[in-house]
Amino acid sequence: MPKDTQSKPIARALAEREEFLGLLAVVALLAFGINLLSSAAIPLLERTWFPPAYIGAVAVAIALGYAAVRVLKARRIQIGIKTVVPFDAEKKQLVPIPGYKISVDLGRVLRAVFLENEALQRAWESDPLKRPKRISKSQPRDDEHGPSERATDSQPAGEGTNWVAIYCKKMDEEDRKQPKSAALLGEALEFCVLDELSTHLSGYFGQEPNEKHLIKEFTRDDVPQLLLQNRVLSILCTPLEDRAVFAKAFSKHDPTDPQRGVLYSLFGADGFMYSRFDLILPSGTVVSRPHPGTLRLESPRLRLEIAISYGGFLTNFPPRFEEEYLGRESDEVIPLKVDVAVTAHLKASAFLRFHGWKYYGWVDSFFDRLQNALDFEHYIEVIGWTFAGTCSRVVWQAQVRRERRGQDAKDSLVAPTPASHESPKPAE
Repeated sequence: MPKDTQSKPIARALAEREEFLGLLAVVALLAFGINLLSSAAIPLLERTWFPPAYIGAVAVAIALGYAAVRVLKARRIQIGIKTVVPFDAEKKQLVPIPGYKISVDLGRVLRAVFLENEALQRAWESDPLKRPKRISKSQPRDDEHGPSERATDSQPAGEGTNWVAIYCKKMDEEDRKQPKSAALLGEALEFCVLDELSTHLSGYFGQEPNEKHLIKEFTRDDVPQLLLQNRVLSILCTPLEDRAVFAKAFSKHDPTDPQRGVLYSLFGADGFMYSRFDLILPSGTVVSRPHPGTLRLESPRLRLEIAISYGGFLTNFPPRFEEEYLGRESDEVIPLKVDVAVTAHLKASAFLRFHGWKYYGWVDSFFDRLQNALDFEHYIEVIGWTFAGTCSRVVWQAQVRRERRGQDAKDSLVAPTPASHESPKPAE
């Protein structure tokens, strides 16, 4: 199978089906030739105790079973995406990473929610994702480039040194208890994923004319249960006329004037925002949220699930990433790990349909879009941080060498002249 179809469920399934049909044609030709050969062996088999019909049935069953496993195996594909959410525990706010889309979007979404709902902001700040645990600033901190201050002969070993301890502790029920802000973070992530899906679907189905009876446009009125279960989605997708800040700002002119077109998004310089809930999907699709953190799209041919899981665990930034890319100290930013699993499951009856697959091609490209927006490892690769970090270390080492040579030269100039041991000459 082509390598580029490994993460594309629709393309992979259709490719397996084509291989299966081609295999059937080859098998038919082989069967015809083998049948001619086996006709000569039938007299020999009749002399044995095992009937030839049983042998043929077993052979056919093995061949069909192998082909069926190959095709059915391609029905399900899952990808895991590691998302990193930087959090400032002292300021109790997210830290945006330039160019990392989900990081920037999350900060903007939560800011807009807090502007319109102070109760959610208080809940976020009173029970934050993490509590601040800063390293003491009383002593200079070492980093991977080398110690900032080395022990001298006059200083006892270990004195004035920072220590890092690593413990292993079994989690109890209190440790597993998630803060209130974790639920809000999950709902904000769901909103961002739905926004990515909405933008992607609008672009995909807007490229060429479509048969209207084969697709359906879902609005907020079609998914009332989803709005009730996600507070972020409910706030930001509420019509402008039902929100006081927009009703006051646009009292003289209406931004939803049909002559201007359909308003999809509206952003204010102060952080307020509006987003229209809009999903264009194949007819018969059902949009649901089976449990918190999981979005499900189920159609007659496909079931797509996006599961967002935040377990309160941390991850690591690449070396020197906080200091040299974010402009922050490493102990100021806590990198939180969020796992996103995207699963596409093709139903068995879908393989019997040969038309209408263009209305499902968006699934393959949506996988790529999610990885570009959410995958932190992909982001690090795109910005070339491995190379940039190497260059930064080389520059740092060169600067250290220059400073040492300058200090050595300065010390040699101010060094005292050794005292003379010659006896003074008597006065004449």
